[in-house]
Amino acid sequence: MGELDFVWYGYRHEEEQQWIRTRWQTTMLINIQLPKGKKVKPSELMELDCDTRNFVKPRVMDEDELKAVLKKYGHI
Repeated sequence: MGELDFVWYGYRHEEEQQWIRTRWQTTMLINIQLPKGKKVKPSELMELDCDTRNFVKPRVMDEDELKAVLKKYGHI
């Protein structure tokens, strides 16, 4: 099962890279046609799933949440 997971991950990564390359090429072709000073970013042209999945910012607990967790698990 581990090998199958690696194969699936590799296939998914290759497909994502192909989409990123296609999006970048399309963005370059569009930016050539736009007037000076106007540009389109690749993420504005088409948002891909890998844009948000790979760059999830971790949420940090605030002080009240930390105190609640310490109170709940303080006896352990």
